[in-house]
Order: sequence, then C-alpha cells, then structure tokens
Amino acid sequence: MFFHKRSKTLILTDLIENFETARTSNYFWKTVYKLAGIADPNGKAPIDLRLTFIGQKEKDRQCYTHMLNWQPEKIILAHGRWYDKNGTAELKRAFRWLEKQDIYSDERQTKKRQGHSSCHNNICGKYNEDSDIN
Repeated sequence: MFFHKRSKTLILTDLIENFETARTSNYFWKTVYKLAGIADPNGKAPIDLRLTFIGQKEKDRQCYTHMLNWQPEKIILAHGRWYDKNGTAELKRAFRWLEKQDIYSDERQTKKRQGHSSCHNNICGKYNEDSDIN
C-alpha cells in the first residue's frame, strides 16, 4: 500500500479487485467475478485475501481508519478498473465487510491464534506514505 500525498492517490494493488465484466469475453470468469463480489462497479477485497485476516479484525479496522484518514481522491488497483474520483467513498464501500460483526469476537479468535505469528496478517501489511515523490 502506498499513498501519494500530492495527488491524493492510494495504491492498493490486490487489496481491492474490481474486474470489468464487459471487458472479459469468458462467461466462466464473468460469473466467478460476480459471485466473488469482485466485479465492477462493486469491487472489494477478494474472499481468499479476507480469510487471511481472520481473528485480526480490530487491527484491520485500525489500518482501514488510517487509509480513510488520508482521504484519497483516487485509488489505483492491480486488478480491474481503478477509481479516478470519490476514492474515500469507494474505500468505505469496498471495506464495508469490516463493519460487520463476527459471530465470535476478534479477541477470542486472536487468543486461539496466539503463538502462530506466521499466520498474523492485516490489511495494511507494509505501507508507505511519501510526499516527496512527484
């Protein structure tokens, strides 16, 4: 994840996927994109990526809040149509799954996973905020 202050552009690579089904000729993949919820205009984090965040929702919410505080105008993605305007609104829409309540609390899930540091991940990973790059 990278945020460029001057242009107010957030680069997320795989964190949101937003495939344009109109540009995909294969009916199978169009169906997969729609069923997975990663079809334009409603792209979001793919389910396989979201599964890596299990038990760390509070940490993910903190990272999500950090991204919102940047108030991006644009969001560049590795997969699918990028958002050339309304970046903050698109971020809120794409990460609405973080607002849903889990059946089990994040604290209980985290306790179950303690001692498995290689499993720990969050939506931020490593991020870079650099205003010196033009």
